[in-house]
Amino acid sequence: MNVDSTEQPPPFTDTAPPVQEVSARPTRWVGWAPRQPAEPARSKTVPPILALFLYYLVIALFVYQDCINIGTQKNGEEREVVAAFGLLPHADIALLLALGFVICFDRSFRALLASKWSIALVVFLVAYSMLGLLLGNETKWLRVDLRIWGWLFGGLALFRTLMNLQRPSLHILSTCLIAGVILYLSAASGRDQMNAQQAVSNERLWDVNVFNYAGMMLPLLGLVFGLLPVRSILGFLGALLAFGLFFYGGIIVGATRSLAFAVLAVCLSSAAGLLFERTRTQITAKLSPRATWIGLCMLGAGFAVVATLTGVAFSDSTILADRFSSNGDINSGFDRIVELQDALRQIGPFKAVVGGGLGYTFDSIFDYTSIGTHLAVFTFLLKFGIVPFVVMTLSLYVYLPVRFVLAVLNHPSVSPSVRTGLLIVMPGVFAWLAILATSGGYDVYYSLGIGLSVGAFAEIKDRGLLQICR
Repeated sequence: MNVDSTEQPPPFTDTAPPVQEVSARPTRWVGWAPRQPAEPARSKTVPPILALFLYYLVIALFVYQDCINIGTQKNGEEREVVAAFGLLPHADIALLLALGFVICFDRSFRALLASKWSIALVVFLVAYSMLGLLLGNETKWLRVDLRIWGWLFGGLALFRTLMNLQRPSLHILSTCLIAGVILYLSAASGRDQMNAQQAVSNERLWDVNVFNYAGMMLPLLGLVFGLLPVRSILGFLGALLAFGLFFYGGIIVGATRSLAFAVLAVCLSSAAGLLFERTRTQITAKLSPRATWIGLCMLGAGFAVVATLTGVAFSDSTILADRFSSNGDINSGFDRIVELQDALRQIGPFKAVVGGGLGYTFDSIFDYTSIGTHLAVFTFLLKFGIVPFVVMTLSLYVYLPVRFVLAVLNHPSVSPSVRTGLLIVMPGVFAWLAILATSGGYDVYYSLGIGLSVGAFAEIKDRGLLQICR
């Protein structure tokens, strides 16, 4: 059925309206999308220059403290802690600015906040904050937990801010590259210090910036790989640069096995979505010979990670393969299991059932007070109890992977718009899940990236690729 692009969209009814490609010439209906509110994809009341300024101001405030601490190694006690006017950390101001802006100007964000899932999450967090206070958890640790969950909404707010800009996907790439540059500079600084000590051959780099910004990059790499390489040579080169920064900082210098497995998950799962042909609004079920070579490039990136992990490549530049095969480093995995067993012993049977609440901490076997275990998925058990832990774990590690497989297979139970969102967003989420199950992942850096990913999925599910890739 052909319609003129100047006609008004069909009225809101109980039947989901078809998604229509927008162009200067008559176009065809390309699929079916869920019901969506009759509102513009971006707020027309916000000047793009204001949204652009605020977006990068928030990013700058978020990374400021880490930038002035580039080259600081080992642990947080060595890092300079700064607060604006002696009151709030810069990252907290960034969070308040991001949320305040979109609450005031973006109707789509307000609609997301008013959804039943957002309300349920807020009520859930408030309830477990009250539980934490009743159980005597320290308020400083409660604030740490609330920051982590707050930046989930902060990442979503940043995405909605992006939708007021031209070419939102390029701004996602620029955010990934900003994190990549900080990762690279931190890794290069650390390597210089290690070379000066002649320790690069038998030690790994310990720098919190490397771990934090590699973590922040992982969900963003998934979005970059899914959105940009098939659109232009500039997008392909940008994605390649982002991967190179991550590969050098997180794998070559950082020599972190969990990061290697996580980025391998991004490469392999992204390749699946890149094999299919795309319209301006969605990923079709038809294989695309033109895009196949891009998918092969993703597989090649994954092969480079495997070759480094096994010592076939870059063995003179990194100790990653030695860490993967040495008994001492294998024992570090058992140490994490021992840490989990000790954390469960400390929490006791009552808190294991009802949860320790937000702000709960325990004395780690690694000699520090910790808000979560290295096997961070069990942090949900420590804070929320057995029932929410089971629900969260099954949702993250069973439901989401099954939905992704159904999307790859183009199962009829997955609508075209949801299928497109899953193929683009889930590679970065899989990377986070890999980290969460092995070595951390419960911090503000991952929360920001996952929040951006949630925003991207909601946008693609409701409106397709047209606005995010405009």
